[in-house]
Amino acid sequence: LEGESAEVTVLFCDIRGFSKVTEKIGPKAAMNWVGETLSELSSIVLDTDGVLVDYVGDEMFAMWGAPEKSPDHAFRAASAAKSMMNARGKLNDRFALILPTKVDFGIGMCTGEVWVGNTGSKQKFKYGPMGQTVNMGSRIQGLTKQWGVTTLMDQETARCLPSDMPRRRLSKAIVVGMESEIDLFELMSEDRA
Repeated sequence: LEGESAEVTVLFCDIRGFSKVTEKIGPKAAMNWVGETLSELSSIVLDTDGVLVDYVGDEMFAMWGAPEKSPDHAFRAASAAKSMMNARGKLNDRFALILPTKVDFGIGMCTGEVWVGNTGSKQKFKYGPMGQTVNMGSRIQGLTKQWGVTTLMDQETARCLPSDMPRRRLSKAIVVGMESEIDLFELMSEDRA
């Protein structure tokens, strides 16, 4: 799996409140909660033919469009994001007795060209994408907290979605580490559409 250029949609999903939950229920119970939650979210990625790229603590990184090309990768990623939002109810029911707060997460998506292949070192490597699209997707996920929404995406992801997939333009923004403005769109969940 040597590197190649590909158009993909990346998705970053960060579980909210991990530090507060760990403080209340302890590290062992928190690890179990995060593991079960990431398993639920990961199943959604795989069900939409996505690739699980990595986990970093309580954050999941996934992509659609490589290694197998799929012209509807943005739609698949957005469908996964909607299913993740809809899964909150089930996760909240499952963890209601142990968590001090409700389960929530922030999801950021970005569509564009990447270099995808094996990355890392001689000691450890993984298959995944690199490039500005990845950096932008991560930064967009970080903005979900500031905007108080669950799912944000760039204009290219929004442009690729069918008209019956509810979204709304929020604003133009300059994300950390980038120079040009981007349009940000919220993907609406079932209860906000």
